[in-house]
Amino acid sequence: MNQPHLTIAVLTYQRPKRLLHAVREFPGHIVDCENLATVDVLIVDNDPAASARSTIEELQAPWIRYVHEPTPGIAAARNRALAESQGSRLLAFIDDDEVPRDGWLRSLLTTWNLHDADAVSGRLVSVFGEDIDPWILAGGFFRRAIHETGTPVAMAATNNLLLDLESVRSKRLHFDESLGMAGGEDSLFTSQLVNAGGRIIFCQESIVEDEVDSKRTTRQWVCRRAYSHGHTYVMTMLRRTESPISRLRIRVTSFCGGIARMLVGWSRHFYGRLTRTLYQEARGARGVHRGRGVFDAAIGIAYEEYARY
Repeated sequence: MNQPHLTIAVLTYQRPKRLLHAVREFPGHIVDCENLATVDVLIVDNDPAASARSTIEELQAPWIRYVHEPTPGIAAARNRALAESQGSRLLAFIDDDEVPRDGWLRSLLTTWNLHDADAVSGRLVSVFGEDIDPWILAGGFFRRAIHETGTPVAMAATNNLLLDLESVRSKRLHFDESLGMAGGEDSLFTSQLVNAGGRIIFCQESIVEDEVDSKRTTRQWVCRRAYSHGHTYVMTMLRRTESPISRLRIRVTSFCGGIARMLVGWSRHFYGRLTRTLYQEARGARGVHRGRGVFDAAIGIAYEEYARY
């Protein structure tokens, strides 16, 4: 039986050094999967200045393809990856600041084969410097859900995701470019895949490491990210339906839910401060900011997490 062809797609924006670190890990993973699939690597540079071009050209690696997508926004870059993978059966997304652990790609492929999945979602593990603020760790700002391998999930991020392109094409799916700067295009895409009858299967053994930059380990940054997650969640639900009644129901529920989250969060935060309980203080702050994001989305306040200035 002919092996499927798989394209590893790396989307990059002004991080050539981090990109180089990630790309140098790929040959071992390609060899590790030689009995499961043929593999090539696609670099999609979303920097208008094409800052990654020289880095990739210097590698002189025939198994790497480089394309420049100047349209701003991660959704445009993801759609370019879909367009450039027309000859592939499978597409594996990984970010330019991530480093795959041993068995990353093989585990995705094995799970896809075993479960006849339309997509396979792997794990993302954040790695911090020694000076990480204990408050951030206590708040669980970088904590992500982990499931047993084989568990179906309703949506997934694209930081470690394998797509069956035959399924994607048959369902005529694409990433919503109106969300290019707001974020959440991956949640919307994968939830649409499930709504169209597709199955996303979780794979616990497929792990990539996210080396968290110090700029993303401040209290201000993580609280802003919690806000973004709340906002994105509501916007994704709103875009999944065209029914005015359903949208009104989502807005009312989110309006009330956002207020409730903020009230509970403030109570928990101040209780933690009074009792000097770091966990309660930080988790409360996280709840406040997520609730504010939910509330703002419900009343129509726009937010663009990835806006470029």
